[in-house]
Amino acid sequence: MYRFLADIMNDLAVIIDVFSPVLGTFFPWARVAALCASATLRALCGIVAGGSKAAISLHFATPSTGSGDLGDLNAKDSSKETVLALAGMLVSSLLHLVRSELLTIRSSAVSLFHL
Repeated sequence: MYRFLADIMNDLAVIIDVFSPVLGTFFPWARVAALCASATLRALCGIVAGGSKAAISLHFATPSTGSGDLGDLNAKDSSKETVLALAGMLVSSLLHLVRSELLTIRSSAVSLFHL
């Protein structure tokens, strides 16, 4: 339930960000107010999402017998997020390299064809 609330807050923040330039044309102070409201919603989204993630982690770290290790679960989750972020950056770098080479080849071919 709270994760859904966090998603709604984040969606509202994005909508306010998108419409803030339009608000600024009618009322100059409205853009600043909209951006402040958007930042507040993003902060609240982080708080709510962090709390729900902690509750879910605590649920999975509590075994039926014995005591669970919440620290171990959080460390594994954090390392998994780090590896995924690094893999995403690597893939985007490779795609950018391939795309820029294709753009260079296309622009060279067009300029040669034009001459």
